[in-house]
Amino acid sequence: MPWSRLTLVATLAGALAACSDSGNVVVPGVDMRPDIFIFDLVVKPPDGGPPDAPGDLTSDGQPQPDTNGLLSAPFSFDFEQNNGGISATGDWEWGQLGTFKFGTDCSTSATPPPSAHSGTRLWGTVLDDCYTPIGNNADACNNANVGDDSVLSLTFVLPSPLLNPKLEWWEWNDYFLDFDWTEVRINNTVVYQDCTGSHSKPTAWRKQSVDLSAYAGQTLTVTFHFMASSAVNYAGWYLDDIAVTAGP
Repeated sequence: MPWSRLTLVATLAGALAACSDSGNVVVPGVDMRPDIFIFDLVVKPPDGGPPDAPGDLTSDGQPQPDTNGLLSAPFSFDFEQNNGGISATGDWEWGQLGTFKFGTDCSTSATPPPSAHSGTRLWGTVLDDCYTPIGNNADACNNANVGDDSVLSLTFVLPSPLLNPKLEWWEWNDYFLDFDWTEVRINNTVVYQDCTGSHSKPTAWRKQSVDLSAYAGQTLTVTFHFMASSAVNYAGWYLDDIAVTAGP
């Protein structure tokens, strides 16, 4: 009999006693105001069989996959130890920011981030130069051919018990709107776009979020798409601290 992995959503209030054989989960000696807590539990069977998942985190500190081998929410990636297991095409690179080169077709006004949002590592559309002017931008806000985009892709399971789940990320945007633009898709449906207006010099990291409540109990593939014109190019799109959160 294998070990079981459970996701528990519980409301804790007041002073709580010890854990019992009845299955009650309690926290001793703490007077807590009402709140909602989410626990990921590994339950040992009577036969003491080996665990399928010996903890909440892998040896490199990343969220543990579920029993099907897929990442399970909630989770967060700061990209300091690794790239988060995210797949990438086109200009996307993971690592540390390099000395900016201002290469061919790169605007002298390009403004890369001075640092990652947290730590030193992040994802970006070329970490030390402007993005490639590949001319795949088509019409602004109308991504007719996703096959030629620069794409980051992440697949995970969104358990049904999670309350108010959200996809969150921090971004640095320096591209030639509306010739160059970005969008985020979930299972190939657009849920976010930055595709109108005109270029303005970025001055700070921006936080974005997408409500995932409609996807409860599903397996999700989130893709970050970057479209670049063959005109003037800037520093690009940089992403850090990608997470799926839950709570009130």
